[in-house]
Amino acid sequence: MAGPTVPDKGNAGRPPFARFAAVLTLPPCVGAVLFYAFWSAPGAQWVPASAVHPLGTDEFGRDLLAAVFAAAGLSLLKGLAITAAALAASIAATELVTLRPRSGLAAAVRLSANIVESVPVVLWIFIVVIVVPGPRFLIVALAFCLVVLPIATQLLSGEFFRLRATAYVEAAYHLGAGEARVLARYILPNAAAVIVPFGLQILGAAIAVDGAIGVIGLGSRSDLDLGIFLLRGKENFFLHPQVLIVAVIAYGLLYAYLMWAGAACTQIWQRSTDGPLEETAMGTGQL
Repeated sequence: MAGPTVPDKGNAGRPPFARFAAVLTLPPCVGAVLFYAFWSAPGAQWVPASAVHPLGTDEFGRDLLAAVFAAAGLSLLKGLAITAAALAASIAATELVTLRPRSGLAAAVRLSANIVESVPVVLWIFIVVIVVPGPRFLIVALAFCLVVLPIATQLLSGEFFRLRATAYVEAAYHLGAGEARVLARYILPNAAAVIVPFGLQILGAAIAVDGAIGVIGLGSRSDLDLGIFLLRGKENFFLHPQVLIVAVIAYGLLYAYLMWAGAACTQIWQRSTDGPLEETAMGTGQL
């Protein structure tokens, strides 16, 4: 005799996270590989535009177009790493808050969210980066995660509470499913309708913050960083305006790419689930 079954809402609406990751990471990886494969060797400084160097070279002798392209790719990859860490920490905190809503942790998260939201996020991160010594990227990532954590936890907890009250999650608990199984199979896939758009917003903010730190000069001038390119472009604008112009264009293309990636992830979602998540048919799967 077959064992008890519950509506397998998790399988019906499971988002293709691997394809989401491929859409977001493939272009910057290809760009970084192309840069280091063909244009990594420095040459003469400030070479004018030519067939070999379409935008000329910079003060370090690097091909300007390739360097900015690689900087945009690295900015996106750093943003993805920061976003992944922030979302992982937020999901773990949200799980604890929703399992113990009356605990001191839930109250601390609400209080922290109110404090963090009272001051712009960029200012909090600037304070941490300036005060705390250490590798720039690690400090930025840590500061960003700490600032985003209470806000993201407060946002996601509402969706987690809603999903825990649904029939298929309650049925899974009654049939003996463990918390890890319920979270991975039912809650996270169905909460992806909130997590994915919010993650894209965090990604855009992470890229902007990393660039803003470069603009104020907290970093090496030779770094492949779009913020550093903006700073150098401002300083060399009258003699070499192409540095600032190409950096601004790169930022515009990067955020246009994020908009396209968000639309592509939405289309992937709709194809994989046959429409919005709440309208997908509920199958039957055995615990």
